[in-house]
Amino acid sequence: MIPGYSFRASFQRQGRFRPAMNIHAAPAQTSQPHFLMCPPRHFAVTYSINPWMDPQAWTDGGAALHADAQRQWTGLRRALTAAGAAIETLEPTLGLPDLVFTANAAVLLDRKVVLSRFRHGERRDEEPLFAASFRALQARGLVDEILQLPAGIRLEGAGDCIWDPRRGLFWMGSGFRSDAAAGRVLKQHLGVPCLTLMLGDPSF
Repeated sequence: MIPGYSFRASFQRQGRFRPAMNIHAAPAQTSQPHFLMCPPRHFAVTYSINPWMDPQAWTDGGAALHADAQRQWTGLRRALTAAGAAIETLEPTLGLPDLVFTANAAVLLDRKVVLSRFRHGERRDEEPLFAASFRALQARGLVDEILQLPAGIRLEGAGDCIWDPRRGLFWMGSGFRSDAAAGRVLKQHLGVPCLTLMLGDPSF
């Protein structure tokens, strides 16, 4: 996955996207898709919390890999901008290399935000940064409601949960990162079905 992978801010149930995410930008036009991105300034692989993360490979070739990440991020941003999207930038933070994966921030629908809670301790310091960003959006009238998960339930945002506009439901992978119980919470908070799929391979 390209570091800085972004997600559209909010989904309408009819399958159209409603812009809501705007961190460092002027007020958005309602017809313009918005993406949240975090520059890979501090991106690195310094720990391993899934089969794809290899700190030794980063140690051996980190400079080249970081340059690749920056080039890919810049190319993605340029392509999205050229297609007419607005890019909202979350400032990177030293010591939080995975902050670039902004899809993990939350699950969103109809201007409601269900904040993520990460399973691994290495990512938990990202949670208050994402929450503060959404609170700033709420203060500007771009988000209506921000919801917390019950204590002890893990959900890693749109990294594990995707909206299906044709069927009017969420598909959610569970087991290795997100808890199956989070699907029931999403249904309760967002008012739509959430079909939970137990993952069988950690390399999902």
